[in-house]
Amino acid sequence: MKGISPIFLFLLIGASQAYASDSKIPSSLKFEGEIDVGSCFLTNEEKKFDYINLDETSKKLNNFVPYVKPSLKAIYNVSEDDVEYGAFIKLDIDTAGNKNSTSSIKNKNGIYFKSKSLGKIMAGNAAGFKDDLKLDASQLACATGGIDGDAFDFIRNKALFSPVPEHKVDISSAFLGDVSTVVYSNSKSLKLSYVSQAYNGITAALTYIPDTDIKGNISSQVAEDSVNLVNYSTGSGYTNGIAAGVRFKKDDTAIPFSILLTAEYAAPKELMLLDKQQANAFFVERNSNLAFSLGALAEVYDPLTLCASFTYLGNSGTIKKVESRDGATGARVDKTNEYDAGDGNSNYFWTLGAKFKYNDHVSLSATYMNSSASGIPTTYSYGDKIGLLKKEENPGKNKFRSIALGVDYNITENTSLYLEGVSISYYKDKDDDKRDSVNLSKSIVLLAGLKFKF
Repeated sequence: MKGISPIFLFLLIGASQAYASDSKIPSSLKFEGEIDVGSCFLTNEEKKFDYINLDETSKKLNNFVPYVKPSLKAIYNVSEDDVEYGAFIKLDIDTAGNKNSTSSIKNKNGIYFKSKSLGKIMAGNAAGFKDDLKLDASQLACATGGIDGDAFDFIRNKALFSPVPEHKVDISSAFLGDVSTVVYSNSKSLKLSYVSQAYNGITAALTYIPDTDIKGNISSQVAEDSVNLVNYSTGSGYTNGIAAGVRFKKDDTAIPFSILLTAEYAAPKELMLLDKQQANAFFVERNSNLAFSLGALAEVYDPLTLCASFTYLGNSGTIKKVESRDGATGARVDKTNEYDAGDGNSNYFWTLGAKFKYNDHVSLSATYMNSSASGIPTTYSYGDKIGLLKKEENPGKNKFRSIALGVDYNITENTSLYLEGVSISYYKDKDDDKRDSVNLSKSIVLLAGLKFKF
């Protein structure tokens, strides 16, 4: 289920403006914008991959690539006594990582009702209560967002695996490479959210998502961009997702700090995959998404802020059961044992971050993410055949690591320069003892640009 229609929002804003004018209720309509002009340079230490991807039309990032990313946000609100309500829509035009060098327009929107005594209720495809409560290292990042920034838009090869000679499959979806989880995310799905007012430093929040196509970090294990993979009868998303969070914030102490605890649940959709002749089919049942996160932030002293977070996903989204359809009888045959399902009980990721404000013009940040995920890689199709890649013989976990350094230089209140370097690694432990590992992809992304706000 997608978010609220932008056309509906514009009509709602117009009607609200007319009502407010007739009733002489205080209201306002304002526009905010930002233009990000920059350039990216990417290097890859694994030269044998040479930026090869499943999509051969992807541009090869072996040189400087310029980009422009404008955004515009319209906000309308009506205030009456201690109540405020309104709507907003934000349009992002992204040319940063688009493989065909064409622009893509994304919109975030929502309507909200806010009371000084009751809190805020919001509906739309904005990020739920993540807009109000966020506590991981990326919150401190300068430039484009560090471990949750624009560098990942440029990575094309990611983790490549060769199930057969001359055929590479991107198995990065079997890695935890994103600080977001299924419900606590920036997906375009409709979300209903509530954030309470703060009482003695405590704020509570709740988000509900009826339906989402977002895969989650380790949920997908089915590569939709695999060659010749056809006819998904169901999506790889989730239904009835719910997330709850509680934050405790204390500002009147020697070291101001905040602590956030979140938990979420979502029911996975069943996956059905067919070959070209639709004679053979696989039915994949996944474990429910159940995740817990704990984050803490402290202003150690005036210019320095530190942050750390830990998210535990257990076996969320991993393969629980695999069945194939008998071509003669049409009955389902259990194939779970052939795919080593259910071995993903220690999936997690954690982040560390620091931000140092040197003066009113210069800020520096360092952010780090490390994760471990189940070793089951993906689903692939080769030629006219389709099959699930079995778990590799070694029991090692899929590992991901990213390190980001960023600098912001504020020229004026609305104009700033930024520089960012991000090291991104996909690798795999050879065994449970972690005595050795295999690098699948190791890239360094450099970003430099100018941001202008208006």
